[in-house]
Amino acid sequence: MKLFFLILFCAIFLTVSSDSDNMQDTCPTAQGEQSIFFINGYPCKNPTEINAQDFKSTKLTVAGDTDNYLQSNVTMLTASEFPGLNTLGLSVSRTDLERDGSVPLHSHPRSSELLFVVSGVV
Repeated sequence: MKLFFLILFCAIFLTVSSDSDNMQDTCPTAQGEQSIFFINGYPCKNPTEINAQDFKSTKLTVAGDTDNYLQSNVTMLTASEFPGLNTLGLSVSRTDLERDGSVPLHSHPRSSELLFVVSGVV
């Protein structure tokens, strides 16, 4: 009987602690528009007005200023700056490191990190 309750507890715990699926696949953030449909606190763009520009950004093409104590710079984009990220549970960032530069210790609760080196060696 104890084993049954242990298995039941584990099954309920795993079900409750898992992340749910995204509510929508595409819901680009409406910039400066009045909308009554909100997910994540951002208004969704009218589906008939969604275009390729909502899923492209050039904000990460410019290198950041690394003239600081850590000799690094992190440029982040969230759904407010990059409309295509809304409701996907993602953020995108660019990290610039000088020689012997470092990124402060940090964590990503409920998420992962992917590194892509364009030039140099890490």
